[in-house]
Amino acid sequence: MVDINLAVNNHEQTSAMDLWENGEVVEDPVVPESTTSLLSALEWKERGNKLIALKRFPEALDAYDCAIKALEQESISTDSSSLNIQVWSNRALVLLKLREFQQAEQAASKVLEMDPGNVKALMRRASSREGQHFGIDHNTSTNNRDKSFSEKILVPAIDDLQKALALLDKERVDQDESTPEHAKSSNKSLTAECRRILDRLEKEYRRLSRKEERQRRLKNALSNDQLPEEEEVSQMDTARPTKKHREKPKPENMNRINGFQLTTSAVPPPAQQKNDVVRLLLARQKMLRSIPKNGNTCSSPEGEAFFLLDWNWWVQWCRYVDFFYLKMMKGGVSNDKGATARYSSSNTPERVRCVLEFFPPGAVVADKPRYFSKNGKTDCDMSDDSDEEDFVDPPGRIDNSVLLLNPSDRFYQQWYLSKRTLNNGDVSHPVSLQPNLVRGYHYELIPREVYNALRSWYGETTPSICRRTSKDHRIVLYPRSTESVDKSNLQEDTIVRKAVLYCNACRAPGAVKRCKHCMAVQYCDRVCQESHWPFHKIACKSIQAYREEVDELRGQFDAKSMLPRDSMGRVGLNQLGNTCFMNSALQSLSHATPLTRFFLSSRFKADLNDENPLGTGGKLAMAYETVMKDLWMNPAIRATSPVTLKRAIAQFAPRFAGCLQHDAQEFLTYLLDALHEDLNRIRRAPYVEMPDVTNGDNMAIASAEAWDAHQRRNDSLVFDSFYGQFQSTCVCPQCDRVSVAFDAFNHVSLEIPQPGQNIPILLHFFVHFDDGKRKTAQCGMLIHRQSTISEFRKRVSEMFGISMTNLVLTGVDDHKIITLFPDEKPVSFLTRYSDIVAYEVVPCDSESHVHSVITQYFLKTSSDCGDDDDRIDGSDQEIDEHTNDETYDQQVIGVPIMTSLPKEKTCSDLYNKIWRLVRRMIVPLNADNVPPEDMWVDSIDAVGKYRPNDVLTVRVVDAQGRPIAVCSPNGKDEPTSVLPRDSEVSLADFLGKDCTESFLFLSLEWKNPVKEKVQIVDPKRFLDFEEHPSWGESRKAYQRVAQNQNKVTLDQCFRSFSRPERLDEHNMWYCSRCKEHVRALKTIKLWRLPNILVVHLKRFEFRNGFRRDKLDTFVDFPLENLEMDHYTANCSKSSEAGRSFIDDGVPAQYDLFAVVNHYGRMGFGHYTAFAQQWDESGMSNEWSLFDDSSVQPASRGEIKSSAAYLLFYRRREFN
Repeated sequence: MVDINLAVNNHEQTSAMDLWENGEVVEDPVVPESTTSLLSALEWKERGNKLIALKRFPEALDAYDCAIKALEQESISTDSSSLNIQVWSNRALVLLKLREFQQAEQAASKVLEMDPGNVKALMRRASSREGQHFGIDHNTSTNNRDKSFSEKILVPAIDDLQKALALLDKERVDQDESTPEHAKSSNKSLTAECRRILDRLEKEYRRLSRKEERQRRLKNALSNDQLPEEEEVSQMDTARPTKKHREKPKPENMNRINGFQLTTSAVPPPAQQKNDVVRLLLARQKMLRSIPKNGNTCSSPEGEAFFLLDWNWWVQWCRYVDFFYLKMMKGGVSNDKGATARYSSSNTPERVRCVLEFFPPGAVVADKPRYFSKNGKTDCDMSDDSDEEDFVDPPGRIDNSVLLLNPSDRFYQQWYLSKRTLNNGDVSHPVSLQPNLVRGYHYELIPREVYNALRSWYGETTPSICRRTSKDHRIVLYPRSTESVDKSNLQEDTIVRKAVLYCNACRAPGAVKRCKHCMAVQYCDRVCQESHWPFHKIACKSIQAYREEVDELRGQFDAKSMLPRDSMGRVGLNQLGNTCFMNSALQSLSHATPLTRFFLSSRFKADLNDENPLGTGGKLAMAYETVMKDLWMNPAIRATSPVTLKRAIAQFAPRFAGCLQHDAQEFLTYLLDALHEDLNRIRRAPYVEMPDVTNGDNMAIASAEAWDAHQRRNDSLVFDSFYGQFQSTCVCPQCDRVSVAFDAFNHVSLEIPQPGQNIPILLHFFVHFDDGKRKTAQCGMLIHRQSTISEFRKRVSEMFGISMTNLVLTGVDDHKIITLFPDEKPVSFLTRYSDIVAYEVVPCDSESHVHSVITQYFLKTSSDCGDDDDRIDGSDQEIDEHTNDETYDQQVIGVPIMTSLPKEKTCSDLYNKIWRLVRRMIVPLNADNVPPEDMWVDSIDAVGKYRPNDVLTVRVVDAQGRPIAVCSPNGKDEPTSVLPRDSEVSLADFLGKDCTESFLFLSLEWKNPVKEKVQIVDPKRFLDFEEHPSWGESRKAYQRVAQNQNKVTLDQCFRSFSRPERLDEHNMWYCSRCKEHVRALKTIKLWRLPNILVVHLKRFEFRNGFRRDKLDTFVDFPLENLEMDHYTANCSKSSEAGRSFIDDGVPAQYDLFAVVNHYGRMGFGHYTAFAQQWDESGMSNEWSLFDDSSVQPASRGEIKSSAAYLLFYRRREFN
């Protein structure tokens, strides 16, 4: 502490204060020599304020103590009393920051002695008492907390807050136009903060009362050796078993605690909590082992209860008790070799793996919380880089509020009203789960026994969320809706509509207020009434006047009969010069119920962001409101002119100015983006760095992180309604690096497959094996036209279990290998050659091997007769016959051969390798249709008379098939082209310089023995192939596809959308590993679906800069019950073997409510729209045709046509 006398009596000596500032010089105000102690106190107070801004709270506390001593030296005058109050109030604030709550309470009480009406002092004293109650004071502890102690703390704190609210309310009432804006804003923020603290303390007080009752019941249950049943189960428990199942006796070891007791008087120490939970999990494992399996390998019996627990709470508790032994492994984990390996999911220690096995399948180590706030910290204030992990605060009460839909949220009010809440005007909101929850990021699934223990120790602030295993032993997170769209159900919806009062402004069900003047219209609240008043004013005054006349005559009348007829949105939009593209898009968008309600009620003004540089300053949103209210509220018009909206769009998007025709999809995309930016609730968008996702990451968690990161910059009702998420995967063709990105979208553009274009290519090919035991396989395959040869080779590799590196694709013509196919070429390149042969060989780029390309010839004499085949597939060709017995006619036969052999091998090895590949065409086969192993060199006939040399000669030839005299076998004879059979000379020595060539070309010359007139070589056996099942299946599949080539469905469009595509030269992807742009294989899939799905059918095709065509192909799309589960990449309803324990797929049934049509050709066409109304009760089933200013009824049969361009689907309600 600085000597106060030095600071007060000698103001010119600033070095002491500079020293007190730890060397950091803070500018001092110029103080004259005649300055009194009062001015010194002011100076100390200002220094304290600066130090608070620098978050140097201990030094700020010293400064305020100096100011108090300065004030005590003289009697405090009237002018200085306010300074004394400010110093003590700021001192209380600093003590709160330092968590010295008892001293903070004393300082706040000192302020209230001087100024009993000080709102900030009342709030700070309440906060200090709250801190004392929760035991986060440095000098207090959470142990031995009882209700009597808490009542002494909580009740006075609640009284202080109620008094503060009363003072703030009085201050707000006294405000007028002369009140500064900063004073109004301060009053508003203080009121909100005071209400938050008061709500928190009142909940805590109620919890204490419930806790005593819960502990009493727990003691009674433990005394009877029974675990408590689950309580406060939410209404979401739709998978609850039947009564008969609940009354079934449970296994003994499921109910018993195995000799240990839970502490009920207070929260047990962390080590005891950890041991208790582990014992409960062990008891559950023992129970599961005792249940007869009966061939079922399920991990949970039917009807077992599990509870959802907020992930951040679970991570905090696991760190608090070190449940996964992370403190022990901090800095490294010792492995078996004595080395230190950093802890990760790949090197999880055995102890941690054992703990994870106790939980339901799919559990992960709870070491990382979710959600990073704008300052980089998590919402539970846990950082992975913190050096203070040795001390972790307890998690507090169980709070699952982030998992539940909040009934006060605007999005909830617009989307999740249940149909059953519409009866009798009841608009209560049932508890519902947030959509798209991800295990390991949003929640963890806990067995009932563990959740009951945690709840008994900590309590809970939200209803429990229970799920039970279904008949197929899975947890269904979102129960499927049974809503249907048949006519009977539509009639029921009509009945429900009549029984429910709808708001005359926003058209929402459950109107509870009436216009007090005419009593003829209903509203949700005063906000809707104020929005509707300009359009209702004339009718209301007329009804009032007429009622006064009727009252004088003592008659009765129906006020609703005097209301003008409701347009129900059936109002046209006038042409403003080729604006049919805008009119059709606006009419369709106006039937998006949540967004239209938002504007009709004028609630969008609360979210209006006029400072967003990416928006229009709110001008577009205000203009859009005008159009929507004219369409839905103005009863006096049949058509309106969207002049204001057209002018606003032209101002911020000049490309839509003028009278030129534009694309409706481009306009709609811009309109949604602009409305989103105008209504973005994020005022200061933080910088967000998207993480790099690779193939080994958990895609569900990665997508959730990407979505949350995107929401930190984007938050509006437009975003909640129209935006979904793509999964984009790029694979580098050079290094096979996989990069995954998750991007938001507001529409899906689908390419329309054309007749013939959508038909895959049917490829017939042969596979030659290198073992010599199997016949050459004759195969077939259907493959997409945009696929590459690399993809075709990969599918062949998977079909036969051959490594891709050992699989070479070749083109064969006239029984000769013509070319090797490069991977980057399209599969259509394969159709240029007569035959396609895949060889199982060592890669051709291996320099340690000799790669042989072998062509087979049959030397035919006049004794050989019969017709032979000159094509691999068996087509007939005439063969010249020679009558001279001593001459031969050379005929190419069979499949060419490709094989490899190491260079150090001998000529004999090469000969034997070749013989092993071709001997099945000559030697007799056994019962298994393979040549015997012991007959490959001794003989080639049944009697053992002939050997391979008698029928086969192997020659070295050039690429054109001409013999080459390579070398003499023994160094004495003349060089020859014949490959010696028994030579032990290495291939490198035998071939010489030819050994360095890329390929060694050989020819096999087959002939029958001439003298004996025996036909051992039969050319037909060289075409003896094994027909693979794919040969017939591919032809049948091709015929089915060809028959339906003229029929295009929306299902085909979606499936074509998710097919991999090779990027062209103009859209290459940068590979961070190869450090260059490559033609990657890109795949885009739907991951998260929006609530309103806009589908764009790509009918306009740009062939070049001068030619643009329109596709008039008819696309068959469903009007209702569009199942989108099949098209999402994260769908959990996959194959039976690959299903997860939790079915977390959000129901994705969609119904069509609007269509934008385009007639004519590009640039000279016309747009119209079909639309129907819908709300929580279902679809109206009454379609209307909007053709600019004309609006006419339409039948369901007119909706589908070849002009459909934009499709608007709404997700059905799920609860």
